[in-house]
Amino acid sequence: MTKDVDTVVVEWRIDGGVANQAIVTGDTVNGFMVELPTANQPSTMQWRALLSGEGPQQTSPWFTLVTNEQSFSIDATAVYLQGISVLVFFAGLAVLLQTRNRTNQNEEEKSFDEITSTVSEEGGVL
Repeated sequence: MTKDVDTVVVEWRIDGGVANQAIVTGDTVNGFMVELPTANQPSTMQWRALLSGEGPQQTSPWFTLVTNEQSFSIDATAVYLQGISVLVFFAGLAVLLQTRNRTNQNEEEKSFDEITSTVSEEGGVL
């Protein structure tokens, strides 16, 4: 059994291929850390540690990490319907705001016309 490990080397391989070495950081006081590469596709990765220090060098067995494909799926029809409903909502909102704007402008024009006609009838000058 290896005691007081001085160095750690971690090897990894994908689907039983060629072993690569990972970068190990840390020290004997705080422990060692290693970052293994991430998988972008469903695959199987194996890793093992080579420990050396006081006593004989030891090699751990291969540990296996398996990545699977995502278990959820997205229904494209629901996404399209949601997009269309948002489009219709904002189109309706734009029409509503334009209608209110026109109504307010018409009321202002009517009140201005009433003021000018009242002043004209009284013979005043604007």
